[in-house]
Order: sequence, then structure tokens, then C-alpha cells
Amino acid sequence: MKLFTTLLVFLLSVAALSCTDEAVDNADHADCVRAKFIANYCVSDKPLHLIQFLEPTDLATAQKSQTSDSTFYLAAVLDLPDSVQKIGAVFYMKFHFDQDAENKYRPKICQAVFSPVKILVCDSVSSQFCQ
Repeated sequence: MKLFTTLLVFLLSVAALSCTDEAVDNADHADCVRAKFIANYCVSDKPLHLIQFLEPTDLATAQKSQTSDSTFYLAAVLDLPDSVQKIGAVFYMKFHFDQDAENKYRPKICQAVFSPVKILVCDSVSSQFCQ
């Protein structure tokens, strides 16, 4: 009975760890989400642009509205094409999180109206859902 219990605990531990690793790995993969251009973000070594995701995504920074019960999903984006850098422009964006880019381009001083947000890398934009 003791061997059975030990084996069961070991298998459950392995299963739990493998689920955790899979969730972490998937967090870095590209997503395609509808977004809206808000403004240029803080000064950095490479241009950063503030966007609001129009649907929830775990890769963005969630911020509660001060005037309602709604939540906004914001991010600073690297490599955003000029074609969508117009205030209010709505588009679909395929993007991913890159920890090296986050560390390298995080502004030292930022006087943005918004609190610090995650830095994401734009892979492509489209007027229709990503193919």
C-alpha cells in the first residue's frame, strides 16, 4: 500500500508540473487580437506605441477603469507598422512576448498617463482577422 501511495503522489506531481510548463510555454507564442492605436509611448532606444486590445489577452497589462467596472488591456508595442500609427486606428495584430525585448527597451523614465505596461513585439497587422 505504501508503494502504491508513493507512486500515485509521484505521478500526480509529474502531471501537475507538466501542465504548469505547458502554460508558461504557451504564454510566449504569437496571438492575434483586435487592437486600437492609442498613442506613442515613452521614449526608448526603439519606438514604443501604446495600444489597447479590444478583447482580453493574458499577454497585455490589465487595468481597471476609474470610472466604471470595465477592464482595459494595454501594451507598449515594438515594430508596429506606420500604417496603423493613427490615433483610434483599429486593426488585428499578431504579436508575441519577448523577455529580452522587454528588458532591453523598458523605458527608464516614463511620464505616460498610463502606468507601466508590458512590452510586446508586433509580428504583423491586418484589417481582417489574422490568417
